[in-house]
Amino acid sequence: MLKIIPLLVFLLIVSFSEAQKADMDSLQQRMEQNISDTARINTLITLARLNLMKKDLSGASAYIDQAFELSKKNNLEIPYGLNWVRADLLHYSRENYAAIEEMDVALKKIEQIGDAQALGKAQNSMAWYYLYAGKFNESIKLFEQNIEFAKSNKLNKVIPEAYSGLAYVYREVKNTEEQRKNLILMIEANRKINDLKFMANGYLRLGDIGMEIDSNFTYAIRQYHECLDIQKQINDSAALSFTLLRI
Repeated sequence: MLKIIPLLVFLLIVSFSEAQKADMDSLQQRMEQNISDTARINTLITLARLNLMKKDLSGASAYIDQAFELSKKNNLEIPYGLNWVRADLLHYSRENYAAIEEMDVALKKIEQIGDAQALGKAQNSMAWYYLYAGKFNESIKLFEQNIEFAKSNKLNKVIPEAYSGLAYVYREVKNTEEQRKNLILMIEANRKINDLKFMANGYLRLGDIGMEIDSNFTYAIRQYHECLDIQKQINDSAALSFTLLRI
């Protein structure tokens, strides 16, 4: 069992905000309207994702089941988004081998469509499933391939997520230098797209390497302060408090 990595959606802890609750209410009202079956299925997919965000697995499962039943009843092609959200549900349920099988179906559909943006995100998700299934070599290989794919298709947001994933894999296999290298690459990739929150996460994790693995406290404190400076800049008070506990 992996102990140090948050569950996928993703890669970050997401709080279920008031705005998301309002979105959910709006979508549930939409389900009561006279909309097409395709629109209804897409709405069910979105509702399932919102339930996953608030960690309501039974609620997400119910919406996913409704979408599959509606597709089957009306002989509609199952959209890749439905396979994807079911893969995420399986991941949250710690059924990662099943998640891999389900995401493989989604990936094949995305490849047929030729949606590079969706493919880049989906391949990162699949690499996470491999990681949680203990398939470390497969995870590393897919993350690395996806970085090259993302670079060639200018998917700049996909790249730092893949470097972050690689750093987690290398932490699990206790390759500290590769872990450190990929965190630095993650930080630089985030700098290019000005994702300061994710940059701060990279510095926090570098600090943890110094503190927990290297016992290099000078290095660790320097990384934590880099993290703190960014968190102050973006006024991320919750994360700031968390980082201060490290020092």
